[in-house]
Amino acid sequence: MRPEVAWDRDGRWTLARQTIKAFTGIVEYKIPYKWASTILRGEYRIDDSRGPQGGFFKGDDLTLTPTQHLFIVAAIFTFDSPAPH
Repeated sequence: MRPEVAWDRDGRWTLARQTIKAFTGIVEYKIPYKWASTILRGEYRIDDSRGPQGGFFKGDDLTLTPTQHLFIVAAIFTFDSPAPH
């Protein structure tokens, strides 16, 4: 789990005067097989943006909402050469 906070008082980083708070939770499972492995990962994130120019775009009419939710599922495959004998 990872919390984050960013205060952009003058809009120098994000081009908007805002305070962004985020919380991310990650679940990961590794499946080894010989010299390869698969990592299955699920990630959930919630972002909250407040301030005079804060918010996230929502819908086709480009209205702003103060929060957004994100859920990602990933499969990562890794391969390593076998150890020499």
